[in-house]
Amino acid sequence: FNGDTEAIADFIKSRAEFAINGINNTTKETLLSSLSEGLDAGEGIDGLAERVASIFDEAVGFRSERIARTEVSAASNFGAVEAYEQAGIEKMEWLVVAPQDEDCLSNAGEVREIGEDFPSGDNQPPVHPNCICSVIPVVEE
Repeated sequence: FNGDTEAIADFIKSRAEFAINGINNTTKETLLSSLSEGLDAGEGIDGLAERVASIFDEAVGFRSERIARTEVSAASNFGAVEAYEQAGIEKMEWLVVAPQDEDCLSNAGEVREIGEDFPSGDNQPPVHPNCICSVIPVVEE
């Protein structure tokens, strides 16, 4: 396995940008919504500060775990697909692992050429935050 390819470098850069933009946009939307609710309710600085703190407290717990799990899934699946390609494997199968959602289930057991989209429109996991599905190689005799 050659871990020093242009595809890997490109993945790291594009995935980091994707993750950062998604995290920032989610945080921004959550803050705006919560602060708007607070302002509509007539809350002062103390109430609004509590709202901000609660959003960032969530980021330290559940949200940070979800982000880490999703990004590890993305990196491990990308690495697996890269290894399959380097080994000359042409097809892979989607393996659903809990937590499951409708998009994951639509891909369950489906076999595709590497790079081809699965029924969800994704060419490899993750499909959604917290997705820990995997792709496994299909070796034809």
